Amino acid sequence: MSSDIIPAALSGFIIKAGFSKKGRLYTREHHDIMQCILFERPSSLIYPTYFIMPLYIPCSTRYLTYGRRISEITNGRNSKQIDVDRLINALQKEVLPFFERIAAPQLLMEYLLTARDVQRYFFCPPVRIAMLKAYTALYLHDRSLFSRMAAETGQLIPADRCSSEAVARRMHAELEVLKAQARLSDAELAAFFAHRNHPARCTHRALSHAAARQYISMIEGVHHVPSDIVLPRRTGCRPIPSGNRPTGRHILDRKCRRSAAFHDRSCAGQNVH
Repeated sequence: MSSDIIPAALSGFIIKAGFSKKGRLYTREHHDIMQCILFERPSSLIYPTYFIMPLYIPCSTRYLTYGRRISEITNGRNSKQIDVDRLINALQKEVLPFFERIAAPQLLMEYLLTARDVQRYFFCPPVRIAMLKAYTALYLHDRSLFSRMAAETGQLIPADRCSSEAVARRMHAELEVLKAQARLSDAELAAFFAHRNHPARCTHRALSHAAARQYISMIEGVHHVPSDIVLPRRTGCRPIPSGNRPTGRHILDRKCRRSAAFHDRSCAGQNVH
């Protein structure tokens, strides 16, 4: 699908803020955190969406877990055409300041631990937030904090009603691997996090650590396989054909969206046009 749904004035504003453009996706890297703005179009409507991808979380696909549609934090409406002035105003007042609040892993950790609006900006189940805390604490080599965050995650996994049993098992396995990594020396732990073929960077260099390659294979699907997300059976929650988008999307009512994240499986932007 063409990216000409994005008006030139809006695109220019985002690029001027330091983002690079690839189709309908804009990305900006800050201290191992990729900040993203995506213009989804799963139907006739356009959904401007922001999200972050911490580059220290190994993965092989692009996902939207840690973010939200912009209209949902501004009480706006999505439409077939973008209201440039309204969206630029939302970016200036909401999205870009939020990105600055979490522009580095340390800032992100402080935000996750102290802010009261985490669920407002990260529209995903609490277990995903807990896992992000655990990853970030370990990346910062704060093993004491990691131990507490890992315990919190372990408690939330069996209570999570948004994922299937298969995903819950993979999250548990993922957490156990992180606990094992926490016992490594600082140098070995740094090597584990030193992978550089993250899809947000869209490079193809091999991971610098063999364990990370095996690790990615093990946790594939935890964040970003839509079929593993159990959608509540409520009125207004129905799958729709995805056209030429192989990922599949869902039209969800507001209550249903509280229980599922929207994901994109693109590795090099081929599904984000």
